[in-house]
Amino acid sequence: MKLHPPRFGADLQVRPDDLDMFRHVQSSRYIDYVLAARFDQMERCYGMGMEEFLKLGLGWVVKTAHYEYKRPLGMGDRFTVRTWVESISGSDVEVRFENAHEAVEIVCL
Repeated sequence: MKLHPPRFGADLQVRPDDLDMFRHVQSSRYIDYVLAARFDQMERCYGMGMEEFLKLGLGWVVKTAHYEYKRPLGMGDRFTVRTWVESISGSDVEVRFENAHEAVEIVCL
């Protein structure tokens, strides 16, 4: 089922331990950012906290991940992770995201 859902945002900031040797955010951190944003959005935007979600026997598993980097994030950068549920098919839920720098410049899709 294809949806036309609202996009929810969570504001984050790059920390020192997020950086690689080139002082850019490590690629593995982008999935962490999405998961942190979804955790924040669960209760605030969907009305169901993670604890209640887990009590229902539900959980998150990353089946496939695709990133398209537009520009690097660096130390101290503030950005917004916007997520939305793109589609639902059986037990599969496609969650899309974008990271936008303070200047509303997309940095990762």
